[in-house]
Amino acid sequence: MIRILEQVSNARILAAMRLSEADEANLADRIYQNSILTYEETMANEYKSMRLKIPVKLTDPKILSRLRQRADAAARSVINTYHADLEKKLEVWGAKGIQPDIEMLKGWAKDRSRWKATQIGVSETAWTQYGATLDTYQRNGMDDLLVWVEPESAVCATCAQIVAGNPYTVEQARGLDLPVHISCPHVARADTKHLRSHEKPDNPWTGGPSHIPVDQSIGIPGNVATTGHNLPPKPEPTAFEWKQGPLTLTIEQDKQEPAR
Repeated sequence: MIRILEQVSNARILAAMRLSEADEANLADRIYQNSILTYEETMANEYKSMRLKIPVKLTDPKILSRLRQRADAAARSVINTYHADLEKKLEVWGAKGIQPDIEMLKGWAKDRSRWKATQIGVSETAWTQYGATLDTYQRNGMDDLLVWVEPESAVCATCAQIVAGNPYTVEQARGLDLPVHISCPHVARADTKHLRSHEKPDNPWTGGPSHIPVDQSIGIPGNVATTGHNLPPKPEPTAFEWKQGPLTLTIEQDKQEPAR
């Protein structure tokens, strides 16, 4: 009888703590909107680095679709992982003879959201900045630029291999498909601050549709010889917060510093 009551109690807690499809859609929308802002900000900062004052507005349907699909997948992963971790936590507490109440679970969800949001924020921001940077170079016909994957530090063998292969061409960098894992902070950038006038785009791309494809993919290339580089400063973190039921998710983002 006691076991049955515990199961009923856990079922009620799960029902109270679970998030719905509407919650998932809400989170996906927040991630998507922030991805658009990050993309546009990354484009603007690339132009600032080139000493160009270009108004940008992302309207290309292919790129917007790419951001939308990524946001939907990220939100789905967040919700599914949250539910799996919730059930696992109840099992652990049950094995210890602890019968949690809603307030205990809310405290657990709040603590969990802190580190989970950082994971998502780092990965999604890096992914968006990476794509926006390479799209900007490619759409402006700057395929001959050399780009460097940064930061130079790496916590996994794959990232270390990629960093060791610096620098890459724009086409090669797109094939790296960064970030390669959760919390991966790596992005690819070129030294556009020191471009000469004739190396800058004559008719800069502002974010609209173009005949140039944006979904290329090739294997990880070998090293390319170079004489050195001077990359923009590491971005400063910013954030947005998403709240729904018991789950509060603060998405940390990397905000690029304007070029000086």
